[in-house]
Amino acid sequence: MNNKSKYILDLFKKIYHPNVDFDISYGINNQSKIQIKKSNAKFFENRTMPDLNSVIWKEWQEEQIPFFCDSKDNELITFSGESAIINFDIIASAFLLLSGWQEYVISDRDKYGRFRFEDSIQKKLAITFKPVVNYYFDILKNAIEKVYDTELKINLWGKNDFGVLVSHDIDDCESAWKQASFWQLKNGNFITPFKLMFQKLFKEDAWFNFDEILAIEKDMGINSTFYFITDSRPDNIFDNGDYDISNKKFSSVFSKIQNAGSEIALHGSRYAHIDESKLIDQTKLLPGNVLGNRFHYLSFDIEKSPQVLEKSGFKYDAGVGFAESVGFRTSFCLPYLLYDLKNDKPTSVLEIPLIFMDSSLRVKNYMNVPKENITRFAKELILEIKKFGGVFSINWHNNRLSDVKDPGWKDIFIEIINICKSENALFLTGKELVKRFDI
Repeated sequence: MNNKSKYILDLFKKIYHPNVDFDISYGINNQSKIQIKKSNAKFFENRTMPDLNSVIWKEWQEEQIPFFCDSKDNELITFSGESAIINFDIIASAFLLLSGWQEYVISDRDKYGRFRFEDSIQKKLAITFKPVVNYYFDILKNAIEKVYDTELKINLWGKNDFGVLVSHDIDDCESAWKQASFWQLKNGNFITPFKLMFQKLFKEDAWFNFDEILAIEKDMGINSTFYFITDSRPDNIFDNGDYDISNKKFSSVFSKIQNAGSEIALHGSRYAHIDESKLIDQTKLLPGNVLGNRFHYLSFDIEKSPQVLEKSGFKYDAGVGFAESVGFRTSFCLPYLLYDLKNDKPTSVLEIPLIFMDSSLRVKNYMNVPKENITRFAKELILEIKKFGGVFSINWHNNRLSDVKDPGWKDIFIEIINICKSENALFLTGKELVKRFDI
């Protein structure tokens, strides 16, 4: 068994915590109780992509699920006596999606250096809203349960059905007086800009709304994680935040966040995703023991970032998601260890996939979803995640919890949180999730 297949099977075992060491063979040996057919696919050896025109679609849990490795069998699982054969290579298919292999092979990037959603398997096969790897795991789970006459469960949430990470990327908290004023003037409102400038001069900027966010979350009975930029120097492409984290007023903000039971984490800025020294230096400017990171603009280099995060001492990252779309960038709805594709081994860094971000929905050249349809998208994803006992990770920027430029987005956020609560979610910060995922 190579590192790739061991990585997938170890993840399965860590999620379901079986109390028996199941006899699973990757490859047909005519001996093991659970045998998974190993395909002849060579895309890992040749560092290529599978032919998406040759994808085989099979139904599982009333959904059509893609398999990326050839098989002549009609049945997904063949049961015979006290054994089962899974006739499709769910291991290779799972690794292909979960590891970010497509980002390792495809070199095209957008102007921010990011892997483009339009180039993704998820976009091309229309599976962005399906955690396909969880379906693969469910196939293996079904085979084990029937052969061993047992029941496997994900016991991560106690009496709750799934987890939720609520987070806020703090990009702008000092420029509502400028950005929102321009928006107000463009929309024919000539009074509000004066109010925003007065507020900036004599109180705090309208987007310096940490007290309001904490009050909203206290009222809803939840905690969240705040990702702060500590290097605000811009370049020709990136705006690295509009605030100086060394300003003494942030000491009070940090204390309030921690006293509320919420978390302070890093929003690694420009180039930090490929430079461990930058990432380490940026982390030192935040108080306490910082465990988590999410890179600004969701920058992530699949060949370098996992190593950079590990060498920088982070316990988790929470930024693997598409900027251009909500959904599953690695087709998985639970945390997992990032894989170091360059050195062909798993890292020690837990990835909490980002599923739902306000910017993906709002930006014109992204999804540009009408506000009245946003909760429908959220509900669809929440129900998929609940099906597998996963984690719904939502990122709502602080400026979209203010009505001065984005009216109605605060109400949408509250409505989504209430949907999670109605579906029996457990709300956790990033560092609390790390404690539950001992993988």
